[in-house]
Amino acid sequence: MNYLNKCQTDCYATIGSTVCKGAVVTLSDKGAALESFVDYLREKGFACTPQRRAVLEEILASPNHFDAEELAARMRRRGDGVSRATVYRTVGHLCKAGVVRKIDVDQTHALYECTAGVGHHEHLICRRCGRITEFQDFALEKKITAIAEANHFRMERHTVQIFGLCGRCSEQ
Repeated sequence: MNYLNKCQTDCYATIGSTVCKGAVVTLSDKGAALESFVDYLREKGFACTPQRRAVLEEILASPNHFDAEELAARMRRRGDGVSRATVYRTVGHLCKAGVVRKIDVDQTHALYECTAGVGHHEHLICRRCGRITEFQDFALEKKITAIAEANHFRMERHTVQIFGLCGRCSEQ
């Protein structure tokens, strides 16, 4: 069974102290993502081929977490002429460029999310049903920064992934 078939996502973007469900990727976010990707490819000596661009555009068109296999299947069904290997390699390049973020949901499955237009957030991941709940906690962010500073550590980025059982699964 495809992991995404059982995976559900609750995405939240925090604005001040208000929690708003969903996130919208604007044209300017998409342009910035493409520019970052093109800059990364150029810096590494790669071309921004129509296939790589098609992979990025497909990712930008979907606000949900995705796995590379499902992305490749979606593109194959649409007839984009993008090979499975190109999808996997492009997703890897997008991660290195900072346009996509990898989420290891267990030892055999990874999901990805586009970072364009989305503020930094963390994940609660249900081990049973695969539900991913995104959250943003400013107090946690401050604490993580304070820990890094107290240890004379120059933090570049961080991720917090909390694994357990969601409310529905823990009631079963």
